[in-house]
Amino acid sequence: MNWAVLNSNYLITEQLSYDCDTELQLFQQLMKNVQAVPEQRDAYQHIVDAVLDQTGSAFFLSRPGGTGKTYVYKTVCHRLRSEGKIILCVVSSGIAALLLPGGRTAHFTFHIPIDNLDAESLCNILKQDKCAELLHSVDLIIWDEAPTQSHFTYKALNCTLHDICENDIAPFGGKTVVMGGDFQQTLPVVPNSSQEDVINLSLPCSHLWKHFQVCTSTTHIRL
Repeated sequence: MNWAVLNSNYLITEQLSYDCDTELQLFQQLMKNVQAVPEQRDAYQHIVDAVLDQTGSAFFLSRPGGTGKTYVYKTVCHRLRSEGKIILCVVSSGIAALLLPGGRTAHFTFHIPIDNLDAESLCNILKQDKCAELLHSVDLIIWDEAPTQSHFTYKALNCTLHDICENDIAPFGGKTVVMGGDFQQTLPVVPNSSQEDVINLSLPCSHLWKHFQVCTSTTHIRL
């Protein structure tokens, strides 16, 4: 490896270290099956087009387990990484992070505060940090199991990206974001609260929800 040409930011270097030829092979293997399912193919195409056109769109894959959300994530990820794009794959739990290529928890990646998270919270990232430089350079953020988090989590990331990207008009600072999950499964856990309190903290009750293009699916791939 020619160390002289590596970026001084080790976080960006790590994301650019994927072998493009290997990523292309993985993409071609997955794409054969994605093309066979219209709902998956449409979601894949919308996401890739948004990244390549740099439109800064937000997507939500609202699908139950077994309908191929992870399959779409991986296909998009391998396709874009084969072209040298920076893709961050995050999830809301450590176990699920193992299912995505290079997956990590969202709280670790974005330095999201755990205690006392509220409407005024921001990610613990300074504008001069290497993490801020990574977020400024990222082409796509994929976030699985999104419904399990309070909408304050996404507001914190949104405000942080506004500051880092110096764009407070577009959602998430103009970055393309893909979230997914099943709202019929676990919603945000709120101790000693009512069902109404839980629903009020879920993503659809956030002001950001109106910016998401919702992609649904009823085809159960496992069956």
